[in-house]
Amino acid sequence: MIRRPPRSTLFPYTTLFRSRSRNAAILLISSNLDELLALSDKIGVMYKGQIVGVFQNENLDREHIGEYMLGINRQSEEEIKQMLEV
Repeated sequence: MIRRPPRSTLFPYTTLFRSRSRNAAILLISSNLDELLALSDKIGVMYKGQIVGVFQNENLDREHIGEYMLGINRQSEEEIKQMLEV
């Protein structure tokens, strides 16, 4: 038997999509990378309390973001500022 998820599970996503369609800015904080890739237009990565990268969610892959999440890569301060201003 296939069960439908409870309404309480769908509510946050419904609200998020409704707000997004009205061009509202939404800050979604999650450790679930699949969820972030599915729902976000722009993704910021933090490592040890510092923003180390900000990306448009266009053709991003888990490995690329993972390098920033693990502290292997870091964008310059100028790159980060530029992405945050867009």
